[in-house]
Amino acid sequence: MDKTIKCVLVDDEPAARRKLKRMLADYPALDIAGEAGDISTALAAIELYHPDVLFLDIKLSGENGFNLLNELVVPVHVVFITAYDEFAVDAFEVNALDYLLKPIHPDRLRQCISKVEEMLNIKSDMEKPVLLKDAHGRLCKVCISQIALIKAEGDYTLVRSSLGDFLVRRTVKNWQQLLPESGFVKVSRSTIIHVDAVIAVGPVSAAGVQARLDGLSELAELSRTEWKRLKEFL
Repeated sequence: MDKTIKCVLVDDEPAARRKLKRMLADYPALDIAGEAGDISTALAAIELYHPDVLFLDIKLSGENGFNLLNELVVPVHVVFITAYDEFAVDAFEVNALDYLLKPIHPDRLRQCISKVEEMLNIKSDMEKPVLLKDAHGRLCKVCISQIALIKAEGDYTLVRSSLGDFLVRRTVKNWQQLLPESGFVKVSRSTIIHVDAVIAVGPVSAAGVQARLDGLSELAELSRTEWKRLKEFL
């Protein structure tokens, strides 16, 4: 990719920063240059890395994320991430690119990143469309980020997505070459799962584990070995 979007994450909870970093890993255009848990550390990171975008929590252990913006020497695009909705108007007044509520839904984050990329004229690999034919023979444009699961079905692969199911004459190996490595994991010889589509798992038994995927009614059945492989990416 010719240009990347340099980002700094500011959140006083390390676990929240780790989760956000994992979710943002689906977007190769984003470069997580630094992170901080308070305003002073954030200012130092901004001065060091000169980010394009700041992912900023509002309540920072007694500090207010809006105060950080008042201390910036050079303007930075800001995406607020918070558990509180009452600051949305304030965010609008400081021209924030977006306002995300915790817990962040993958589709909502995808919309946000599209907005960021549009602002900076960058297209993420996760947002690249693929043309898939549905059961009625109609061609549909599906973003890679909308794919939840791919499973081998004889000479075809069944693609489960938020837009429906598609049967495609393409092998699992072909899909592996097409999909971004950071967002998808091959959990068996016949199945690929979009990591961020996993919203619940369990119960784990001797037979294996069931995984619930966002937007799908049926559960994905995984062996214990496959579950261990997937868990490394969650």
